[in-house]
Amino acid sequence: MDVERRPSDAGDVAGRDWGFRALLFAACLALYLLGSSQQSVFDRDEARFSLAAKEMSERGDWLLPSNFGEPRYNKPILSYWLALASTRVLGMNESALRLPSALCGALAVLFTMVVAQRMGGRRVARIAGVVLATALYVVIEARSFTADASLLAATTLSFLAWQRLRAGPEHRHRWQLLLWTSIGLGLLAKVVNVAFVGAVACALVMLESPPATRIRNLVLAAVVAGAVATAVPGLGAVGPGILAIVATAFVAASLRRPDGRAAWRRFGAHWGVPLALAMLLAWGIPAALATHGGFASEGLGHHLLGRTVTPYEGHSGWPGYYLVATVIAFFPWGALLPAALANAWRHRGESDTAYLLAWVLGPLVVAELTVSKLPHYMLVTFPALAILAATLVESRILRVRAWTRFERTLEATLFGIVCVCVAAIGGYLGERFVGAPAHAAALVLATVSLGVGIVVAFSWLHGRPETQVPIAAVGAAALWLSAFVGLLPALEQERLSPRLGAVVAGIIEPGEQLVLCKVGESSIGFYLPRTPDLMGDPDAVARKLRTSTGDALVVVPDDDRHLLARIQSGDAARWETVGVVEGLILPSLSVRRIQLARRHGADDVPTT
Repeated sequence: MDVERRPSDAGDVAGRDWGFRALLFAACLALYLLGSSQQSVFDRDEARFSLAAKEMSERGDWLLPSNFGEPRYNKPILSYWLALASTRVLGMNESALRLPSALCGALAVLFTMVVAQRMGGRRVARIAGVVLATALYVVIEARSFTADASLLAATTLSFLAWQRLRAGPEHRHRWQLLLWTSIGLGLLAKVVNVAFVGAVACALVMLESPPATRIRNLVLAAVVAGAVATAVPGLGAVGPGILAIVATAFVAASLRRPDGRAAWRRFGAHWGVPLALAMLLAWGIPAALATHGGFASEGLGHHLLGRTVTPYEGHSGWPGYYLVATVIAFFPWGALLPAALANAWRHRGESDTAYLLAWVLGPLVVAELTVSKLPHYMLVTFPALAILAATLVESRILRVRAWTRFERTLEATLFGIVCVCVAAIGGYLGERFVGAPAHAAALVLATVSLGVGIVVAFSWLHGRPETQVPIAAVGAAALWLSAFVGLLPALEQERLSPRLGAVVAGIIEPGEQLVLCKVGESSIGFYLPRTPDLMGDPDAVARKLRTSTGDALVVVPDDDRHLLARIQSGDAARWETVGVVEGLILPSLSVRRIQLARRHGADDVPTT
């Protein structure tokens, strides 16, 4: 790293700093868990994971995730296993489902501190831990039941073990085992970790052993062309194709060279790769057999590879999308990234700095060459970005490099812009929910955001580098608490899914069928008292009910006046309306109305 060593640095690197780490770990859990029990699950992703865990728990099934009884192929099994273990102890509730993500987020912070301390000393590690712990998308994912927090923890652990193996440690086999076990856990979390790890290896070769200028320019041109192609309809396969060619060329070149083969052996790849694959296949093979190949064809084919060539659920972007999105997703520290990355690039000849840059650039290339784009796809780079930002701050504190007026202005401006945007969102929500509890909470968020923006921007413009991180961290924590402990719980009175679930639980009769028609949100499924017996389009539901002699409680949208009439066609005498429930299914702010109707059996026709 470029930071000058102080006399105490050797001790800083070797020491464990357990006190600070324990304090930060506890603070992380508080930040990630406060208010979680007061927030119902969110559509889309968290609700899908939550419904799958609920249905697996009800079946006693630890093999196949499902939504509404149908296999859910989107993600591997690790996050579901963690949630099932948590709910087995704490019960099926929102806090229990989110607890594993909070623990994984806090562990990722600790792993990052270990990497940072060996590179830059104790203060760099502390700053990096605080930066990562309070970064926007780390907070979001650590507060949500999805696969991203477990992927972050697994990949960060992989890069920690990789860093130690690069240093030639004692007990090398232990670190090799940790590396490949963590890669196996990443495969079980989301599979894409292999692409990220491989891309980091390729980027590291480019930085530490630069190829000839002609080859380097050719690779750069191919990457730019692939990134542009992802934004052109019909050319979605170009980026992933280029990625596959470049990766294959790098692997082949490393296997041809004696030093490359030695590196594979040094990292234990000859037995580590089979170990990581075995960890995935120990679940994957039984899951594929149980679904007649569905987890292979749909999970890997459609949901993994398919996203690389087509925009999944409309999530696409422009070339350079992640250069902008990461500044926001890494808030409040995204403001430091221009100076931090420029500083690192100047020192890319140093081994540690090259490693951190590769950790960022490799996944960046993979994400840019993939058609589907979302800000959290760069989450695996956040530990490296946190260390680079901490290194920048440390160099300013030690006066190794000046905190220039241009940097101060740029960082204060970027921070202030995001705060103004958050305040505008709070103001809009305040106007949207006039008279509701969310009104005051939204205005508090807007006020806090403006206040934090002014205080932090002013301190960055005129303060000392020693205060840069503490003030921004406190400001960020105030923002997150205003949003997650203030606003979101206040919005619960407006949420549809828990309200509808409570109404259905109160009126459904024992043995009565539960039927959903055109109501397929996973959050609704999670809060229903049981899995629906029937779902489908109106005509299919009508045909099924006409052949049934029992009672049925039917849940349909109320915004389509003809929908229920189609289901009742030719059988209207057996029906009665039993209620209407309305509310929001976030993130949409449009009110949904859901109608509940009961279709009586042959011996229980309602009287008029």
